[in-house]
Amino acid sequence: MQFQMLQQQLEKINEHVEFLHQQESELDISQHAVVELGETPLLHEVLVPIADGIFFKAELKDNQKLIVHVGSDTTVEHSLADVLQLLEKQQTEIKARTGEMEAIMQQIQEQLSSIYQEIAEAEELKPVK
Repeated sequence: MQFQMLQQQLEKINEHVEFLHQQESELDISQHAVVELGETPLLHEVLVPIADGIFFKAELKDNQKLIVHVGSDTTVEHSLADVLQLLEKQQTEIKARTGEMEAIMQQIQEQLSSIYQEIAEAEELKPVK
């Protein structure tokens, strides 16, 4: 029973780690997009996404200030450098959480291995009928 509980816990943590990896990948894409925006010339035509796969054309008037959603329907203007720093900080936090989760997964795997070994030894000691 403990073995099954640990397996379920391991599966949930593994799903969470996959989600964190996905978030990290999305942050990579965001960082690349911010850098690219900063290098785009002013008054250049750009495509702006409004939904998945749907864009409209716009003319870039400012490539150094970005509007960042900070929660509760509130946005704040930040410089390009500040946004990159914010994305880097988020990525660092995600990497730290991923490392913690992977360490927990390793501990659970060791516990599972130990329990499996105990079960195997107990099976060997059972008298054959």
